[in-house]
Amino acid sequence: MAGSKKRGRFLQPNDYPPLFLASDQSAVRLERNYFRLLETELILFLGASLVSILTAFSGIGFHRPLAIIAAILVSAAFVVLWCMRKLRLERKWFQYRAVTESLKTATWRYMMQAPPFDSAGDKEDIDQKFMTTVRAIQLDRLPAEAQRHEALGWQITEFMSSVRKLSLEQKRDCYLHDRLDDQERWYEGKSAANRQSSNRWSSMVLATQGLAIALAILRVGYPQMPLSIVSFLMTGASSMLAWTQARRHEDLAEPYTVASQELKELRALSGSVKDLESLHRFVFDVEETISREHTKWLARRSIDNLRAKPQV
Repeated sequence: MAGSKKRGRFLQPNDYPPLFLASDQSAVRLERNYFRLLETELILFLGASLVSILTAFSGIGFHRPLAIIAAILVSAAFVVLWCMRKLRLERKWFQYRAVTESLKTATWRYMMQAPPFDSAGDKEDIDQKFMTTVRAIQLDRLPAEAQRHEALGWQITEFMSSVRKLSLEQKRDCYLHDRLDDQERWYEGKSAANRQSSNRWSSMVLATQGLAIALAILRVGYPQMPLSIVSFLMTGASSMLAWTQARRHEDLAEPYTVASQELKELRALSGSVKDLESLHRFVFDVEETISREHTKWLARRSIDNLRAKPQV
């Protein structure tokens, strides 16, 4: 393949527009921070429940200090919860992810000379049209407070320009290798990982709940057994359940499998790409499939108004 890349190597993040790279990094950081705070909150509540067990087994002189510790842990958990709501990390994460996906779609349309970035008109007009599209994505998708910090410089990279100059066959191979195959592989990996995580966490929740039920039944015959042990186990099960619901492992596994299969079916049609017009139709179908899956991902998280559609 002509251009700055050798065949067999996937497109790198810095080959996309600079705004893509900045938005992708922000999305990753916000996602990581969101789940770190959620994890901290759940651990603090679990710690407070553990303190109640220690209180049941400690002498009377330790009751007050342990009660203070429990109160501190619960208060800290509520502070973390307040910070999560105040910072709105989850929503910002989705917004930056929507920017990333929209930019990726627009970039591939540009590189494949697909409408509205087709070969009609001179290069300067097409490049300006792409810049206008990127600016529209930035204004429409980015959080309002981020508009002041995300300066929009030139967004067309050397690699993007080189791909536009490739022959039809080279364009098709580039799109199949660096876009369709890459996305299909991502869906397959995410589907397997989410299914595995769903099974693992479900087993842990069931085991913890089963142990709590067994101890509750046992306590009928041994009423001197502290009830706090059962409460601790149920708190642990609830925390694990809250974590899995936040991660959406079960909800994501099957849709990613379906999306991967749809891309496989589309790839089987790649042989029909014989001219620029058929390439454009093929690119449109693939990008619509990817965009549809991202829309469903947002909908599952109740962020329906952030649909990642190309701003063209």
